[in-house]
Amino acid sequence: MGNVGYGAFTVAEIDGAIAGALTGRLLPIPYKRGDSADLPDAFAPVLELEAVAAGSWYLNVVAVYPEFRGQGIGSALVGKAEEIARLAEAPQMSLI
Repeated sequence: MGNVGYGAFTVAEIDGAIAGALTGRLLPIPYKRGDSADLPDAFAPVLELEAVAAGSWYLNVVAVYPEFRGQGIGSALVGKAEEIARLAEAPQMSLI
């Protein structure tokens, strides 16, 4: 499996095919919600949880295509997220 970084994205490839990916970011301290006026009310709990997780490296999305599941790719992607979090000097990771 090869990992190619695209900014905040990491892509897992097998034999040149995209097998899965992850994206995340460091949640800043102090946490700033930004302009959430245009967001539906359903997003309010997520924004509140992000505020609680300020300072953590937020694993936003990790996904593997069905045909590549069961091969440890998801675990490898989470391991990559942990490595990225360590490099960012985040004291913890969060998954909301």
